[in-house]
Order: sequence, then structure tokens, then C-alpha cells
Amino acid sequence: MSRNLYNNPDIKKLISTTENQNFERKSALIQEKDLASEFSAFANSSVEGGLVVFGIENDKNITGINFVGQEKINKLMQAQRIFCPFARVSYKEFPVANDKGEEDRLLLFYVEFSFDKVVKINSGDAYERIGDQTCIMSTEKIRQMEYDKREAIFEKELIPTLNIEQLNKNLMEEFIKKWIERDGLTTKCSAEDLILMKGFGQKELDSIKINYAGALLFHDHPDQFIPGAKIRFLKYDGINIETGTRSNIIKDKYFEGPIDKQIEQLAEMIRAQIRELSFLGDDSKFKTVLEYPEFAWYEAVVNAVVHRAYSLKNANIFVRMFDNRIEVESPGNLPGIVTVENIYKENFPRNPTLMQGLLYSGYVKYASEGVDRMRDEMIRFNLPEPEFQDDRNAVLFKVILK
Repeated sequence: MSRNLYNNPDIKKLISTTENQNFERKSALIQEKDLASEFSAFANSSVEGGLVVFGIENDKNITGINFVGQEKINKLMQAQRIFCPFARVSYKEFPVANDKGEEDRLLLFYVEFSFDKVVKINSGDAYERIGDQTCIMSTEKIRQMEYDKREAIFEKELIPTLNIEQLNKNLMEEFIKKWIERDGLTTKCSAEDLILMKGFGQKELDSIKINYAGALLFHDHPDQFIPGAKIRFLKYDGINIETGTRSNIIKDKYFEGPIDKQIEQLAEMIRAQIRELSFLGDDSKFKTVLEYPEFAWYEAVVNAVVHRAYSLKNANIFVRMFDNRIEVESPGNLPGIVTVENIYKENFPRNPTLMQGLLYSGYVKYASEGVDRMRDEMIRFNLPEPEFQDDRNAVLFKVILK
């Protein structure tokens, strides 16, 4: 919406559009340094970018920009270069008649989304858009956004207290066998080769230190380093969550350990809970089908494990099973340029090293086929398409299979 409105401005739409994550109106009296926070916020918040329109007041009166003088207008045009140099901003003027009936202009700024960098102003502060508000980001939120945009990569950060000797040798040997088979290697690989060549650690002096991806794959207890590196499975009696004396939880189990084992054990649990449904077919014969296609829920679980924000160390993955749906909830929002609207077209893995490891492990059979097949399988079972929710306030992503 914001880019189209910038490219094809229409005064009625500029007045009537509700201010939101991608659009804002401002008086031309704004201070140039205050404009920098708007550039930062729009660059950080939505793949649509953002449009800032000067010359229309909060009450939607058209005051234009001529009354502030050309010197002030020039300073507004220079604000990005001076106060927020890493924002990518285009600007243009749009002729209008102001509320006095005089020929006047609006000044339009289009701010591009920054998919690979958190855009900060010169002070080092960064901003985001939440609804129609521009809000300063905490240090923790900035760091999380850096991970989401792969400006910083959490999975590759070394764990100071973890070295190769502390990893499970059997898990590494299993991986090496599959690595040799998958890539057709002709020479024997050592555990050191595995860690260094596949990016699961680095050599420091006489020791090989392990990063978070390596710990998740090859340590018996990765929750020692990421307490939330677990999956919690909850099954409810009914279609809602009841609490207190009315609690309707009938199964509650944690899955811990190396993440490929978590996937395997959780899959066994879900298979045991999936019901078989019988119906009379068009040929007047009874047919039996599973209530959910296995690919759909398996892919949802795999995606949660592979793409969750492990930097949110204390948060678990939740799999909730109700009488009418399965919900898979993972910590963190969709990374990079991926949104709920373009999820079937865009690909931006948050943890590419971990993803590669799980592909080689053999437990992740379907990782290359993606959410599009998840949708196709649900449709093939005459079920609704998967529902995706990216909750920016709770910082979590949820897949719902009904």
C-alpha cells in the first residue's frame, strides 16, 4: 500500500488512509532530527516499507508545506542523510490546494524496508512501528532484530564453556556416516572435520569450541546452554483451554535432548494421538482416513525447531492438540523478508547451519518441501489451509491446522 500510494499519490487516499505500521501524516513543522526516528521505524518494521506525508495535519486538514519556507523544506529533505544515513529514502513533492484554496505542495517520503540491517539514527537508537506509533527499541529488542535480519547470527556464536570433548561421540559418528553417504565422500572424516567443516564450531588455540548450532545437534543436554531448547506437548479435552479446577489438560509432556531426537520422539507422541475417522464414500463403501495428513503436522513441527529464535533462550516450543485443531507455536517472529502474506513465496532461514545439520541427520525428511506442500496436503484431505499467526507483541509465530 505505502509504495503504491507513493508512486501514485491520490489526495483522497492520503487524507482517508488510517495511520498504521506503513503510513503516517506529519506537519511540515516537525524538527528534522525527529524525522530521523520515523525513518528508522519504517525501515525496521515492515517489508512494505513506509510512507510519511508532510503537509496534512493530524486532524486531516491540508496545510501544505509552502508556509514553512523552502529553507525548512530543504532541511527536511536532508534529514535522512544527516540523522539516519543507513535508511533508504526516496522523496518527491505532490501539488495540492491547501485548506485556504491556495496552490501548495505535499512532501512525500517513502522509506524502504531494511531486510539485512537494523537501521539506527546517529545516536545509536533504533525505532520500530507498533500500530500507528513510533517506539524506541530496547537493547534486547535491537539484538533480537539483528538476529532476525541475520545481521548477527545467534546459532554461530560460540559457547565459551563448551568444547568438542563434551559432545556425544555417537551422535557425531552417526552424522558423519550420513554425511559421507549423502555427499559421496571417499575419505574418512573425523569429529574435528565435522565440527569445523560444517560450521558447528571453531578452533581456538588447542581447543575446538562449539557454537549453539553444534550444541543443539550433538550435546546430550542443550538446555544447559539454551534453557528453552525443549518442546512441550499439551493435549486438551475439548476445543478451548480451561484453567484452575476446570483444567482440561489430559497430556502434558516435555521433549528434551538433541533436537533431532526431540522431533523423533514428539512425532511418535502425535502419531499415537491422531484419530482414524471412518466415512461412507461415494462408492457406498466405508473408508478410513487419519484426521490430519502426517506431512502437514510434521512439517509444522520441523519448521518450529529449525526456524525458532533460539536467542530467546528461556522460551519453549509448544505443540497443543485440541479436538478440532493442532497448534504449533515457536518463539520469535518470522525472520527477514518473510511475512504471513508471502510465506509461500519467500525463504529466509533464521538458522541455516542448524537446518543443514538436520537435513544431514536424516530425521528431517521433509525440510526441503516446505509450507506449500503442507497447504497442498491439507487441501487434499479436504481440510482448511494452514493458518499462520505472527504475533509481534508476544514475539511468537504459530501454525494452526484445523
